[in-house]
Amino acid sequence: MRDFFKDWKVHALCVVIALAAEALGVRKFQITPAVGFSLFPMLYAMAIGIVMGAWKLLSLETMKQASAYTTISVMFLTAKVASGIAPGLYKIYTEGKLGGTALALILQEFGNMGTAILGVPVAVFLFKMNRAAIGCTVSTSREGTIAIIGELYGLDSDEGIGVMGGYVTGTVLGTIFFGLMASLCARSGLFHPYALGAACGVGSASMMSASLGALQIEFPEMASTPTLPRR
Repeated sequence: MRDFFKDWKVHALCVVIALAAEALGVRKFQITPAVGFSLFPMLYAMAIGIVMGAWKLLSLETMKQASAYTTISVMFLTAKVASGIAPGLYKIYTEGKLGGTALALILQEFGNMGTAILGVPVAVFLFKMNRAAIGCTVSTSREGTIAIIGELYGLDSDEGIGVMGGYVTGTVLGTIFFGLMASLCARSGLFHPYALGAACGVGSASMMSASLGALQIEFPEMASTPTLPRR
């Protein structure tokens, strides 16, 4: 408890940044009638933090203190996201589609191996990232991955720097890329909405939200249900 009050500046700053990001809200941008992307409060919060660090508005000691709370905050975010999974799985189960859906999602998880198989050689031999390559290529740098790397190595380690680098890049650039890619794939007519929905889950929360928002625009009748539409 004493340490909590010792870091009161960190907690107060987090509250201010969170309120500012939420006040901005979700911003949607349409490049064409068929293609667009969305920006989410998580991106704003990260951008505000980056600007504060670049302008030396925060001391190095404050930033080190804040990094210690990253794993804890990620756990809250992961728990919030996970709490929405069970109702969807139950509905899929009651509809009798759990078997095929489970197989598809299990196969999807093998895609995480691609980040290591393709990413490690590039990171080590081309960019000379050494140990940072472990964190950067262990997965798609989702919130759960940050918690694992933080617990094993610490976020101030080379591995931690690698996983946070991948997460920040995905949040800043991946949000826009995922939104555009989801719009294009949905408009192509080549993929079932379920396949596109499963693909949305490979990135972090902001990337998933951006691509899912694009799919909800394209398939409004399926926006609130994981089941197949009746025909």
